Amino acid sequence: MPLTTIKGSNLGAIITNTQLNTTGTASSANVLKGTFAWSGASRSGLTNFAASDPATPVAGDIWYQGGNVKVAANPNILSGIWSSGGNLPRSEEQAPACGSQKSGLLAGGENSGYKTETDMYDGVAWTAANGVLTTARANSPLIGSSGAAIICGGQATGVLLDGCEEFDGTSWAAGGTLTDDMTSGTSNGFGILTAAVCAGGSLGASLSAATQLYNGSSWSLGNSLLATRNYAVAVGKDSAGVITGGTYYLTSTEEYDGTSWAAGGTLNTGRAQLTGAGTQTAALAFAGSTGSNSNVTEEYDGTSWVTGDTLTTARRSAGGAGSQNSAFVVGGYGSGYLSSTEEWSKPQIQYYDV
Repeated sequence: MPLTTIKGSNLGAIITNTQLNTTGTASSANVLKGTFAWSGASRSGLTNFAASDPATPVAGDIWYQGGNVKVAANPNILSGIWSSGGNLPRSEEQAPACGSQKSGLLAGGENSGYKTETDMYDGVAWTAANGVLTTARANSPLIGSSGAAIICGGQATGVLLDGCEEFDGTSWAAGGTLTDDMTSGTSNGFGILTAAVCAGGSLGASLSAATQLYNGSSWSLGNSLLATRNYAVAVGKDSAGVITGGTYYLTSTEEYDGTSWAAGGTLNTGRAQLTGAGTQTAALAFAGSTGSNSNVTEEYDGTSWVTGDTLTTARRSAGGAGSQNSAFVVGGYGSGYLSSTEEWSKPQIQYYDV
C-alpha cells in the first residue's frame, strides 16, 4: 500500500516537560500523558503497536509500525497515480478482465483472430492459465473474481454469441445462456458469479438498453437502462451499480439500485470503449476512445466525476478491474495491439517519521 510522507518544520523535535510548562521527570520508564502528568510507561491500553499496516484502514486510525507513526486518511483527499505493471504474454484488444490488482483474470480477446487464452495476474506478473475458453470470443463482459467468474456473450468470427462460460479458478464450463445474442465491449457488466448484471450492448445493427440478470444458473431480463449504450463501463454489485460512457462518446451516467436505473453524474470526457473499476460510490473510468485513443482517468463519488492522473499509454478496448484505491488496466489498442499493464494506486495512509 503506497505511503505519503507528511513533512513539518518540527518533525523529529524532542518535546520536554519544560517546553510544556509542567512538572515531572522524563525517563525511559515514564511517559507524559495527555494530562501533562508523568507516569509509568506501558505498551497497553490505547497504545497501538502494529506488526504491519492494516489491509483496510479506516480514516482516523493511528498506529505505530516500523519506526513510523501512521495515520489512515480519507482516500478522497489523496491522489492516485498510474505506474507500470507486468506485461501480458500476448498482445490483444477487446479482452475483458475482472478481479483485483493482486488477483486479476483476463480472458479471450482479439488479435488477428479471436482468442481462447486465459491469463492471471498476481500484481507482479501475468501467467497463462491452463484453462482455456471453449469458444474463442472478444467484447464479452467478464464478471466476478479470478476464482469465480462468468464471461458473457460477445463476438466470434462473423457471429454474435449468447453462450456464457463460468470459471472456477482452474477451468471453464458452460454457464447459462443470455436472453439474446449480444456483444457489448469489455466492461458492460458487474457483480459476482451468482449475482451478475449485464447492461446495454449491441444486438447486431442496433444498440440495446436491456438489463440482464444472472443468478448463478440462468439469465432473466430486468428493467431497461434509460438510454441505449454499448462500449460503456459498468462497475459495482447487483444491488448498487453504475454505468457510464459508451458509443457516440456519451457523458451520461446511470445508477442501479437492484431494480431500476436513475440518472447520475456527468463524465467530464465523453468516451466509448472505456473500462474501469470500483463501486457505485467509489468508481474509476479510464482509457477509451474520443475519436482517438484516450489516457483520461476519472473518479466518481456517487455524485460527480473528477479527473485524475493520466495513463502513460492512451488505449481503447482494454481490460481493467479492481477498486478505486487499487486497480489495473491491461492490453487494448494504442498505436497497435498492446501487452502492457498499468497499475492505479491511491494512498490510504499518511505517516510521520519518528
